[in-house]
Amino acid sequence: MKAVLRGSRRVLPAAGTVLSFRTAPFTRFSPAETGRWAALRVIGANPATIAVLVLDGIWTARPSRAETATCGILREHRFSLRREPAIFGLQPPDWKLADLREPMLLGETPLSAQDRAHAEAIACYGIGARYGTSLANASDAAEGEWRWAHDRDALRDEVAREQIAEKAEAAAARARFAARMAGLTWDRLRAETPLAGWSAAETGLPPAFVAGARRALLLACAELSALAPKPRKPAARAIFKRCVTWFNHADHRIGGMIGTAERDDIRAALAEMARLAGQKRLLEEIDGWRDW
Repeated sequence: MKAVLRGSRRVLPAAGTVLSFRTAPFTRFSPAETGRWAALRVIGANPATIAVLVLDGIWTARPSRAETATCGILREHRFSLRREPAIFGLQPPDWKLADLREPMLLGETPLSAQDRAHAEAIACYGIGARYGTSLANASDAAEGEWRWAHDRDALRDEVAREQIAEKAEAAAARARFAARMAGLTWDRLRAETPLAGWSAAETGLPPAFVAGARRALLLACAELSALAPKPRKPAARAIFKRCVTWFNHADHRIGGMIGTAERDDIRAALAEMARLAGQKRLLEEIDGWRDW
């Protein structure tokens, strides 16, 4: 069910695939266990986008395929949403079942003409098409709509607290980043252990992959620093592309285990090097090369 690479081709979830999952808390301030289950259907998949539709059922136990078959499209009303259908596109690298709680394949179901039309709008970036960053967006839609309908005041309070916390965290992160970049040199970066917060035991990643990831980043660091103070863009681009390609192939070999947190750590390490090399404009290209 996970979109993975086999050679140069990506294996996508089949259109019509139905998954059930336990909903996650809407915010960190929400009750830790929701006691609710929801489901989604894949309505389209191609090498560029996967179209996901969230069903309008909410259950107190895992639903059966028969129960999901009678559901329609969830409509989103919460906050500023105005009955938009809960349908969104994902880039294939963002199709990660680990971003859902207890996902289970329920089978496949034929697509309706409406499903196909929505999938076409996603694939063509049509007017009104929406795009997500994670399968967790499906949980947010299902749980958020249930809370909005049944527990709105508490949900509003939790979201307000979340926004305050996020603003404080963002300000602190910007201050830390500015302080680090002000004192960062190639010598210091080469002396550090990349991805120092990674523990094979905690992340579940193979130790050989963790060690290889650190070597790949250190090699890129060494190659860029050898071209200091500012490597030419073509040279820097080639170094970064080799590094990202290593991660693409390595993630494929371990079955696509790079999760959201690991992805963010790798991107942060590459971003530091790009800024130190005076090539921060390469960041968008770097992000476009990844398959994880």
